[in-house]
Amino acid sequence: MDTKALVIVGRRNPELPSSSSFSPFASGVCVDPSGIIVTCCHVIEDFISTWGGPFSDLDRFWNKIGEPGYTLEEHEQPYVFFPTADLPWYFPTVKFRIDRDEDVAVGILAGDGKHRPLPFMALLDPVGKTSQKVRFMGHHQPPNTPSDKYGLPIGWTVSDIQSTIIAEEEKYFYIPHEVPNGMSGAPICAVGSNSVLGIIIESWSPDESRKRLGLDIAVTKAVKSIVLSKHLEAVKNTA
Repeated sequence: MDTKALVIVGRRNPELPSSSSFSPFASGVCVDPSGIIVTCCHVIEDFISTWGGPFSDLDRFWNKIGEPGYTLEEHEQPYVFFPTADLPWYFPTVKFRIDRDEDVAVGILAGDGKHRPLPFMALLDPVGKTSQKVRFMGHHQPPNTPSDKYGLPIGWTVSDIQSTIIAEEEKYFYIPHEVPNGMSGAPICAVGSNSVLGIIIESWSPDESRKRLGLDIAVTKAVKSIVLSKHLEAVKNTA
């Protein structure tokens, strides 16, 4: 796994003096060296509903960005940070293609070619299968994460876990872990591979897993790379 391709989706805080400069919301991964990242739709919608000012609906938000004479404050739009790459820059997002049903968001990063090519991990085809050994890594805030005077979290930690796919469906697969909040969008790779099998979208408790899968353990649900590839190609074709 190329950890330099891991990204954090979050909020820039330049308008708040003495605040944390960047507040993480969730994980993600760069999947194209031109600057295209994938994360979860619910991550972006949560961000916009919290920080997007009067534009709480995602579609209205992006349409407003394109209107003449309108300029977003930095804290009103999602920013992306490469925490382990040698990139002294936070990338604003230009546009997201979202799919609420599949919980996928594919974002284009601004920068006009600055720092390109970016570190990335390709989407793997064929996708992950039951019993396959996998590794996933993402950034999150543990319960004791300190906050600044505005209540914004300061810093993050990293979880790096190896596991096994225990069930799969047409678009999704499942691993036997309940991951921390903030790891939505984190990539899952085959052990020893540098290609993405899927990204984490949600975790289920044992009760939820029992109802949905017939398993008496906590699981994490991931959307497969074949779904991500579809959205990536659509973004490339319209960029």
